[in-house]
Amino acid sequence: FKKCGKIDSAEESIYAIGKLIRNDETGSEKFFQGAIDSSSDCESKINSLCLYGSFLDNLGRTDEAKECFENAISEIVSVNDEVFDEIPGTKNKVYVHNSEFIGGTFIFKTGENLKNIVEEYNKTKFVHNLMENSLGRFVRPLVLTEIDKRSYVIIKRSGNFSLRDYIEEGHTSEAYSLMEDSLDEILLFHLKTNKNLDEASRFFEHEDYVSFLNEKFLSRDEKIRPNEKRYNDVVDGLRFIGGEIEQGWSSLVHKDFHPGNIIVNKKGEICIIDFEKAKINSPYVDAVTLIEDYSSKKVFDNDRSMNDLIKRYNGNAVDSNVVESLEESMKNYHLSAVFEHLHLLGSSVHFVGGENLPDVREYHLQMSCSHLKELESFYSKRSSDGLRNFRISLEDSVSQA
Repeated sequence: FKKCGKIDSAEESIYAIGKLIRNDETGSEKFFQGAIDSSSDCESKINSLCLYGSFLDNLGRTDEAKECFENAISEIVSVNDEVFDEIPGTKNKVYVHNSEFIGGTFIFKTGENLKNIVEEYNKTKFVHNLMENSLGRFVRPLVLTEIDKRSYVIIKRSGNFSLRDYIEEGHTSEAYSLMEDSLDEILLFHLKTNKNLDEASRFFEHEDYVSFLNEKFLSRDEKIRPNEKRYNDVVDGLRFIGGEIEQGWSSLVHKDFHPGNIIVNKKGEICIIDFEKAKINSPYVDAVTLIEDYSSKKVFDNDRSMNDLIKRYNGNAVDSNVVESLEESMKNYHLSAVFEHLHLLGSSVHFVGGENLPDVREYHLQMSCSHLKELESFYSKRSSDGLRNFRISLEDSVSQA
């Protein structure tokens, strides 16, 4: 392994090792088995087991690959089961095997809820199989297994840094290009799943827009309920937004498509991870989540406009003939933006802590109202007046929270 140097991904590791032993399958097996047997510490052994498992998986030898990954899990648990960290909002835990040699390519998940673990595996498998020609741009499920009456899922991603890392490190030009690439890739995903909705329905729920916003936004805001007129305006507005979104085209939607879920390798190639929250929904929700994420604000300046990315996604959607006109596509985008920003406004207390919370809430409130104002020009006077009342009631109530 030392002859290969530090590698960015498992695929590059296997390729480098293959070159050293002249692509000989038998020689490769002996190499990996020797590396496993001679491993002097836990990390080295897990590296060897994961790489050998990935090598066997690439050859279609799934049973042998599964055994390798099960041995890797046993090695991890035998040293310290507490390396698995809790995933917020769930009963599940995750362990990212970060090593100097193969980075964080392999991810292990487990938990108390067997049904949830199996569902997550099946969802990830559906996404990967649908997008198998995307050359590693979507997370790959490797194994679903049970050890000592506990279920585990092992997945593989390509890359060690996230788009959020690029943004936080100030690499805004590179981040903007990665956002363009990510929007193009997720639109291809949307278009493919739009044609496979019946199959997707076997694994993913359909979004109930009004119920979702009632739960994630309205029920959490105490400033709206005491004022009857304000409350009625907001309820009417949520119903209108939900009903209008349902009239647009739908697809399988990631629903958590923020910069932290876009992984980048050293070649600048992306890998989209974490489809656990995915639902059949408006595809524009993903575009909104990426472009208008609170952390994404740092990317935009006079040369790199948020509006340019919005137009890029909508223009490509029109060119794909899934929507008839740019005007219709932009209306769908604004509707989905109201939906998503209200969701994030109501949920921000669960993912933002401390002194940043007021700023994040204010941002999502202002973005919701900005999109509502844009929507007024798409509708007749009656509907436009309703949207205006909705916007004013939001500004009056939530801004006082």
